[in-house]
Amino acid sequence: MGLSGSPGTFNRLLQKVFKDLGDVMMLYFDDIYVFTQSEDVADHVEALDRVLKRCEEQQLYVKLSKYQFWVDEIPCLGDFVGRKGVQMDPGKMKIIAEWPVPKTKKQMESFLGTTVYVSRFCKDFAQFAGPLHDSIKGKRPRDAIELSDGQLRGFNELKNRLTSPPVLSLPDVSKSFGIRMDASNFAIG
Repeated sequence: MGLSGSPGTFNRLLQKVFKDLGDVMMLYFDDIYVFTQSEDVADHVEALDRVLKRCEEQQLYVKLSKYQFWVDEIPCLGDFVGRKGVQMDPGKMKIIAEWPVPKTKKQMESFLGTTVYVSRFCKDFAQFAGPLHDSIKGKRPRDAIELSDGQLRGFNELKNRLTSPPVLSLPDVSKSFGIRMDASNFAIG
């Protein structure tokens, strides 16, 4: 059993070692993501060379079998990230597409728990999920539920939106940001 602070300490070390390479790489614990804005392979080779040289200088070792080179997108924290932006994992879309209409509180909670995890890909998510939450209020886990026509439409609309979601664009940090929020009398998001 390792020390409980080891991951944080290791992460701080890597952040310090690579702090000046933020233009071509990102870190998440022991994962190193090397990227370039350009589609020119030579630019990517140069960025990769900078990162690997730093690893060599600091006596940090990489396991090449774990690396993916020259790919358009990579799995990252449950999504796929690429030059175009962030996309939902196709495996999650398949699970949602095949989800049957929930018949019990427990089944509805499972559906809502799965979909809330990817809710950022669905505009007005709360508007459709709210009535589904209402369908299980005051029920025990194995209690049967029957969806109203409106709740069934909301269930199907969530499935539809989450099985054909947009690609979330990456921010252009050279430009200013504006925040737009949508809300209603019973939901936000």
